[in-house]
Parts: sequence; structure tokens; C-alpha cells
Amino acid sequence: GESSFSSEKQNEPIDPKSAVFKWDSFQYWDDVYKTEEELRQKFGDQLVFYAACDPSLGKPGKRGDYSAIIVIAKHEDTGKAYVLDADIAKRSPEELVEAVVTKGRFYAFRRVFIEANQFQELLVLDIENKAYSEGVTLNIEKKINTSDKIARIQSLATWVNDGRIMFARNQRLLIDQLKHFPKAAHDDGPDALAMVINSATTDRRICILSSSFPSHFPPS
Repeated sequence: GESSFSSEKQNEPIDPKSAVFKWDSFQYWDDVYKTEEELRQKFGDQLVFYAACDPSLGKPGKRGDYSAIIVIAKHEDTGKAYVLDADIAKRSPEELVEAVVTKGRFYAFRRVFIEANQFQELLVLDIENKAYSEGVTLNIEKKINTSDKIARIQSLATWVNDGRIMFARNQRLLIDQLKHFPKAAHDDGPDALAMVINSATTDRRICILSSSFPSHFPPS
């Protein structure tokens, strides 16, 4: 809950009225569609799937960083983004590689954006090799981030505040990190969300993948 998050996962408390992301502006697609499959069936081939991975790997234990994999469905006509999966966890490099490839088994991604600064480029290579060996298409695009992370995340504010990004209610860690930004102790989820939204918005390449989708979905 929010009280637990405030006491355990923040550097400093934040006043909801002065928050970058307005607490009462968050909109949830699962208030309208009961399941992800229902959402997909509603919009069909108007949805294009993207993912982004922030492969932050810190020290193990409570002080370690989270790695974040965010999956969105972008509506081609309206540009609205539906966050389908917000997988934020502390894990080993091997676990992260497996997690990214697993997403590719369930989603026909137009692009998967992965931060590749410094050592992270080696992790991208591991993901590419595993995906290739298992016949999984990821369409990876490496991202070298040179801009200020705070500014990148702040750029999402109008998208969230006017409902152009919609979440699912079970994505509590991502939502809490956004609500308490920039005072939260971790911002890996918002950083990955900024990567996928900003990159998908400027992606103009034609999707050559099938618009069909599997009947089974990864666990939340």
C-alpha cells in the first residue's frame, strides 16, 4: 500500500499536490476491459507492441537496483499507450535475460528497446544470442542514454496526467514509483516507461510482423 511504500521505499515524503505525476489523474485500462485479451480483441491490429528494458544491476539485497521491463500496446490511430506488463524486480543478469526472451514468446514486438550504456551492451548481446537460439524474434534496438534521467521521466508527465498512458491496477510498484518521483528510492520502472514511450512515439517503421497474438499470456 501507499503507506508502506512511503515508509520503506522513499528517500523523502512527497506532497501529492506538488507531485510531477498527479495522483488522481492515473487511468486504468482494466477498469474498462476485464482482461488483456479483451483489450486486444477490442482494438485488433490497431495495436502495436513495444517493450523497453532498463537493465540496472546493483548490489544484491535491499540496496540493490531493480531491473525493469515495460510492455506497452500503442494504438496506431490515437497514439494512446496501454501498459500491459510492468515487470520490475531485483534479479541476476541470467534471470533478466530469461525474462526478456520470455516476453518475446508472448508478444509480437515491433521493437524492444534496451539501454546499452557501458557494460549493458554485453547483456544485450546475451539476450540476442538466447533469443536467436530459441527462435524468438525481439527486434532489439539498443539505446544509449546521454540525456538527464530526471528530464526523461518528467517528459511523461503530460502523457500520464491527461490519460494518454493507461495502466493496470496490479502494476503497483510502477505506479508508486511514478507517484513519488523524484523522491522515490528507485525509479527504474519510470525510466523504462520513458524509454518505451519516447522511442515508440518516434518509431515510424512499418511493422512486418503478424498482428495475431497467442491465446496465453505471461503471468503478471
